Amino acid sequence: MTYYLVQGDTGTQIKVGIARHETSEVVDLNFATAVLKVRKEKEAVNAFEIIGIKDDVNDNEAIFKLGDEMIGIAPGRYNGEVEVTFDDTTIETIYELLPLYIREDL
Repeated sequence: MTYYLVQGDTGTQIKVGIARHETSEVVDLNFATAVLKVRKEKEAVNAFEIIGIKDDVNDNEAIFKLGDEMIGIAPGRYNGEVEVTFDDTTIETIYELLPLYIREDL
């Protein structure tokens, strides 16, 4: 699934549900921090990072609110990576990347 975004929009949200691939068991984010790292394709440096907010209803979902990060960002194809740090400092990175396409605002 590709997320289609518009440059300059500051109200966009991306909701990500996290579950174990092998068992489909949901990952409890109550005592964890999820971060979305976004990088333009073929670039070596992240364009921006956003700390997710845990969804109040589903313990395995993080909401990433894109705000000022979208102002002035170059149009093009990006990839998002979700990294979760648990309260015991264990870090897990979701293997699948989130493809993002940002177009120029008209």
